Amino acid sequence: MSTRTPPRSAPPGAPGVAPPLRVVGRGLPRVDGRALVTGSPVYTADMDVPDMLHGKILHSPLAHARIVAIDTGAARALPGVRAVLTHLDVPAILHATAGQPFPELSPYDTRLLDPHLRYVGDWVALVAAESEAIAEAALALIKVTYQELPAVFDPVEAMRDGAPKLHEPDVAHPLFERSPGPTYDARHNIAGHEEIWRGADFATTMAAADHIEIAIEGKGGHAARPHLAIDTILVGAQIINQLQSIVARNVDPLQAAVVSICMFQAGHTDNVIPQHARLRGTARSLTAEVGELLHKRIGEVVEGTARLYGATAKVSCTNGYPVLVNHERQTAFAAAVAREIAGHDKVDTDVPPVMGAEDFAFMLAERPGAFIFVGNGDSAGLHHPAYDFNDEATPVGTSYWVRLAETALGG
Repeated sequence: MSTRTPPRSAPPGAPGVAPPLRVVGRGLPRVDGRALVTGSPVYTADMDVPDMLHGKILHSPLAHARIVAIDTGAARALPGVRAVLTHLDVPAILHATAGQPFPELSPYDTRLLDPHLRYVGDWVALVAAESEAIAEAALALIKVTYQELPAVFDPVEAMRDGAPKLHEPDVAHPLFERSPGPTYDARHNIAGHEEIWRGADFATTMAAADHIEIAIEGKGGHAARPHLAIDTILVGAQIINQLQSIVARNVDPLQAAVVSICMFQAGHTDNVIPQHARLRGTARSLTAEVGELLHKRIGEVVEGTARLYGATAKVSCTNGYPVLVNHERQTAFAAAVAREIAGHDKVDTDVPPVMGAEDFAFMLAERPGAFIFVGNGDSAGLHHPAYDFNDEATPVGTSYWVRLAETALGG
């Protein structure tokens, strides 16, 4: 027997269609909401410790600068000020800021206080005083002369040749003998570096992905007397083999299709032929016609193969994601923006369809748009146990989305 879900356009609540979500899109009471609005929690600012000093930080007003001179005399002389610290008063010990456990492979490029300021808000001086007001007043008395330096505000621009250099070479790294050069390029503001292909490419389509569930019933028995049983493991193995004939012999060779069985559950011990077996998998296609053919033939092949061995099988083929189709104008716009970020040679818009599936297909069925891929470099494939997201792709992807929004909103 073969069962089908309703068409993808079926309304919510129809048989086979997921019910409304219980949490997403709904207001929920915050766990600590009542305590917060009634003032129950105690914060650091609520505490009053005898003889406690108050600390304040003088922050850089510039995105990239060097301290040429700093005068703290007036601040130190202010009654109630206990300490004023600048880069002249603290050891110039480099440390990493990524927060990884040892061994920390990120560059050791930061000092507690540094005459080289790298962002608006970078630390210039520290003040400790008997009250918050005195500390604030002391900050106002510190006189700083800055040399403003060229700055960058885009991660991709920061990596181009000739960009302002924000960091010094990583000469103080405790593992320098093991992690020099390629992992850190101070000339291009790269904290960790590996030569990979970076860029964006575009798929014109992705496949529809439907779900296959097969329940096989045979006749359980002892492994030593298989002639008295109907072996569901044998039946399941034959079904898996025969399903591959659908793509090989029923689908037009010029059309794309995939039938994959990815789960086989049967039995619990080594000397019992199981009564039941269960298979699950996916059927994928790029057209509705091929999808309908897959559903029809999967039911026929499964039921016929089980019958051949004296077993019975029930098949459920349910619709999953639809075919993803990009829209021409939006794809062209996305490609143009990507070329600005990654370069013309890094963007490929002539990509053949892939048999992966994506829930964004539902969005594109309702509104025009484009789905893109961002290269992950030389890594294991998706769903492989060794897959590791490449953080080097993050600046490219982030810059792409920022430029896309700016370009679209700019008209």
